[in-house]
Amino acid sequence: CYGEFVSGSINDDQRMNVVRNSCPGAGACGGMYTANTMASAIEAMGMSLPY
Repeated sequence: CYGEFVSGSINDDQRMNVVRNSCPGAGACGGMYTANTMASAIEAMGMSLPY
């Protein structure tokens, strides 16, 4: 997304649409690192509000 924005292939509105919708909630990261894992677990247990 950033590379396309810098090269002029997409405008700022298109870039912001990608940024806002890329990782919409807990566990969106493919690596499932600690913060995402804990956010997913806490949400599944009902201890947080869903995104």
